[in-house]
Amino acid sequence: MDDSAGGDMFYERMRDTFTADALRQEVYELRFAVLPGREVKVGDTWTREHRARNPRLGDVIYKYDCKFERVEEKDGRRLAVVTYTGKLEEAPGNTPPPNPMGLKQSLKSWTFRGSASVDVKSAQPIAGSEESTSQIELTAAARTSSR
Repeated sequence: MDDSAGGDMFYERMRDTFTADALRQEVYELRFAVLPGREVKVGDTWTREHRARNPRLGDVIYKYDCKFERVEEKDGRRLAVVTYTGKLEEAPGNTPPPNPMGLKQSLKSWTFRGSASVDVKSAQPIAGSEESTSQIELTAAARTSSR
Protein backbone atom coordinates (compact mmCIF):
# COMPACT_ATOMS: atom_id res chain seq x y z
CA MET A 1 0.00 0.00 0.00
CA ASP A 2 1.03 3.54 -0.71
CA ASP A 3 1.02 5.91 2.27
CA SER A 4 0.65 8.99 0.09
CA ALA A 5 -2.45 11.16 0.22
CA GLY A 6 -5.48 9.08 -0.63
CA GLY A 7 -3.69 5.74 -0.27
CA ASP A 8 -4.14 3.26 -3.07
CA MET A 9 -7.34 4.66 -4.56
CA PHE A 10 -7.55 2.03 -7.31
CA TYR A 11 -7.49 -0.82 -4.81
CA GLU A 12 -10.05 0.84 -2.56
CA ARG A 13 -12.49 1.22 -5.45
CA MET A 14 -11.86 -2.27 -6.85
CA ARG A 15 -11.27 -4.36 -3.71
CA ASP A 16 -14.67 -6.09 -3.94
CA THR A 17 -13.75 -7.44 -7.39
CA PHE A 18 -10.65 -9.22 -6.04
CA THR A 19 -12.44 -11.73 -3.81
CA ALA A 20 -12.08 -15.50 -4.08
CA ASP A 21 -15.70 -15.71 -5.25
CA ALA A 22 -15.25 -13.09 -7.98
CA LEU A 23 -12.04 -14.70 -9.21
CA ARG A 24 -13.63 -18.19 -9.21
CA GLN A 25 -16.42 -16.88 -11.43
CA GLU A 26 -14.11 -14.96 -13.78
CA VAL A 27 -11.32 -17.50 -14.10
CA TYR A 28 -13.17 -20.79 -13.82
CA GLU A 29 -16.95 -20.68 -14.29
CA LEU A 30 -17.13 -18.25 -17.20
CA ARG A 31 -14.46 -20.21 -19.12
CA PHE A 32 -16.70 -23.28 -19.11
CA ALA A 33 -19.99 -21.44 -19.75
CA VAL A 34 -19.59 -21.69 -23.54
CA LEU A 35 -19.22 -25.49 -23.57
CA PRO A 36 -22.30 -27.28 -24.96
CA GLY A 37 -22.78 -29.92 -22.27
CA ARG A 38 -23.34 -32.54 -24.99
CA GLU A 39 -21.55 -33.98 -27.99
CA VAL A 40 -21.50 -31.61 -30.98
CA LYS A 41 -20.05 -31.50 -34.47
CA VAL A 42 -18.63 -28.66 -36.55
CA GLY A 43 -21.43 -26.26 -37.50
CA ASP A 44 -23.67 -27.07 -34.50
CA THR A 45 -25.07 -24.19 -32.44
CA TRP A 46 -26.42 -24.00 -28.89
CA THR A 47 -27.46 -21.51 -26.24
CA ARG A 48 -26.28 -21.37 -22.65
CA GLU A 49 -27.10 -19.31 -19.57
CA HIS A 50 -24.85 -18.76 -16.61
CA ARG A 51 -26.08 -17.09 -13.42
CA ALA A 52 -23.52 -15.28 -11.32
CA ARG A 53 -23.10 -12.67 -8.63
CA ASN A 54 -21.25 -9.67 -10.03
CA PRO A 55 -19.57 -7.59 -7.29
CA ARG A 56 -20.65 -4.34 -8.98
CA LEU A 57 -24.00 -5.26 -10.55
CA GLY A 58 -25.42 -7.89 -8.21
CA ASP A 59 -27.20 -10.99 -9.54
CA VAL A 60 -26.74 -11.28 -13.30
CA ILE A 61 -27.42 -13.73 -16.13
CA TYR A 62 -24.93 -14.29 -18.96
CA LYS A 63 -26.78 -15.45 -22.10
CA TYR A 64 -24.68 -17.09 -24.81
CA ASP A 65 -25.33 -18.07 -28.44
CA CYS A 66 -22.49 -20.43 -29.38
CA LYS A 67 -21.23 -22.16 -32.52
CA PHE A 68 -18.67 -24.93 -33.04
CA GLU A 69 -16.68 -23.38 -35.90
CA ARG A 70 -13.83 -25.81 -36.61
CA VAL A 71 -11.11 -28.10 -35.33
CA GLU A 72 -7.51 -26.96 -35.73
CA GLU A 73 -4.06 -28.28 -34.78
CA LYS A 74 -1.80 -26.13 -32.62
CA ASP A 75 1.34 -27.16 -30.72
CA GLY A 76 0.47 -30.84 -31.15
CA ARG A 77 -3.07 -30.41 -29.79
CA ARG A 78 -6.41 -30.73 -31.53
CA LEU A 79 -8.45 -27.66 -30.60
CA ALA A 80 -12.17 -27.11 -31.04
CA VAL A 81 -12.83 -23.45 -31.83
CA VAL A 82 -16.11 -22.13 -30.41
CA THR A 83 -17.38 -18.64 -31.23
CA TYR A 84 -20.09 -16.90 -29.27
CA THR A 85 -22.12 -13.74 -28.89
CA GLY A 86 -24.19 -12.82 -25.92
CA LYS A 87 -25.50 -10.35 -23.43
CA LEU A 88 -25.43 -9.78 -19.72
CA GLU A 89 -28.68 -8.96 -17.94
CA GLU A 90 -29.62 -8.22 -14.37
CA ALA A 91 -31.47 -11.16 -12.82
CA PRO A 92 -35.16 -10.55 -12.02
CA GLY A 93 -35.54 -8.86 -8.65
CA ASN A 94 -31.87 -7.89 -8.51
CA THR A 95 -30.79 -5.07 -6.22
CA PRO A 96 -27.26 -3.93 -7.14
CA PRO A 97 -24.85 -3.68 -4.19
CA PRO A 98 -23.79 -0.24 -2.97
CA ASN A 99 -21.32 1.47 -5.26
CA PRO A 100 -18.01 2.26 -3.49
CA MET A 101 -18.40 5.90 -4.52
CA GLY A 102 -21.93 6.11 -3.09
CA LEU A 103 -23.64 6.16 -6.49
CA LYS A 104 -26.71 4.19 -7.53
CA GLN A 105 -25.90 2.04 -10.56
CA SER A 106 -28.02 0.16 -13.06
CA LEU A 107 -27.13 -1.93 -16.09
CA LYS A 108 -28.59 -0.51 -19.30
CA SER A 109 -26.92 -2.88 -21.78
CA TRP A 110 -23.96 -5.23 -22.01
CA THR A 111 -23.14 -7.27 -25.09
CA PHE A 112 -20.12 -9.42 -25.85
CA ARG A 113 -18.61 -11.66 -28.49
CA GLY A 114 -15.61 -13.90 -28.49
CA SER A 115 -14.03 -17.24 -29.17
CA ALA A 116 -12.65 -20.09 -27.12
CA SER A 117 -10.16 -22.80 -28.04
CA VAL A 118 -10.97 -26.07 -26.29
CA ASP A 119 -8.56 -29.01 -26.09
CA VAL A 120 -10.48 -31.87 -27.76
CA LYS A 121 -8.86 -34.58 -25.63
CA SER A 122 -9.37 -33.01 -22.19
CA ALA A 123 -12.41 -30.81 -22.99
CA GLN A 124 -10.60 -27.96 -21.22
CA PRO A 125 -10.75 -24.39 -22.55
CA ILE A 126 -7.12 -23.34 -22.99
CA ALA A 127 -7.36 -19.95 -24.72
CA GLY A 128 -9.89 -17.34 -25.66
CA SER A 129 -10.61 -13.74 -26.46
CA GLU A 130 -13.61 -11.52 -25.90
CA GLU A 131 -14.80 -8.01 -26.71
CA SER A 132 -17.63 -6.36 -24.83
CA THR A 133 -19.59 -3.14 -24.87
CA SER A 134 -21.54 -1.97 -21.85
CA GLN A 135 -23.63 0.93 -20.69
CA ILE A 136 -24.04 1.35 -16.94
CA GLU A 137 -25.92 4.31 -15.53
CA LEU A 138 -24.55 5.92 -12.36
CA THR A 139 -26.83 8.26 -10.44
CA ALA A 140 -25.94 10.41 -7.45
CA ALA A 141 -28.23 10.02 -4.46
CA ALA A 142 -30.68 12.88 -3.98
CA ARG A 143 -29.64 15.35 -1.30
CA THR A 144 -32.08 16.82 1.14
CA SER A 145 -31.55 20.00 3.03
CA SER A 146 -33.07 21.14 6.26
CA ARG A 147 -33.11 24.89 6.62
